[in-house]
Amino acid sequence: AKNNAAKVLIPRAVKAGAEILARCQAVRIRHGGGRVQGVTAVGLEPGTNRPRGELTVDAARVCVAGSATATPALLLRSGVPDPGGETGRTLRIHPALVAAGEFEEPVRAWQGIPQTYECTELLDLDREDGPRAWIIPAFAHPVGTATLLPGHGGWHRSLMRRYAHLAAFTAMIHDHTAGRVRPDGDLGLRI
Repeated sequence: AKNNAAKVLIPRAVKAGAEILARCQAVRIRHGGGRVQGVTAVGLEPGTNRPRGELTVDAARVCVAGSATATPALLLRSGVPDPGGETGRTLRIHPALVAAGEFEEPVRAWQGIPQTYECTELLDLDREDGPRAWIIPAFAHPVGTATLLPGHGGWHRSLMRRYAHLAAFTAMIHDHTAGRVRPDGDLGLRI
């Protein structure tokens, strides 16, 4: 879904006058007087991600979409006001694993709703010491699946040709406690 959204939203943004800056990472949101002023970013060297130089983007609006870890690190690094003091204190990542199988008959996991069933036999959130594993079907679109499958070239292609025969599930562990995120320098973060 993320890639499909990008295919639609990025061209629309460019058509409306947006500039796309690739290989950049926001390091600070500039703000003052209760208003955002823009972003300070660094250009990153391809392959190594080493900083190449700093740039400043002036903007009356800023959308922060840096994931569950990079967003709070950026907000904290920037000193964005947080009256509730919650930024970076409520990380819930639900550690998970994915297991997949290839079936003789087609599964066609893309048809229907991918998370129609769930296994809660190992999940009891009402008890503090209860089991906390939630098992659900997982399905990835072709590009997502291709990035998860091992190998390359002809061998990888032969796996992808079996796409209709693949099925996967994920087991997520529900956290007991909330984690913390803190910035670590201009580009890093600590969990």
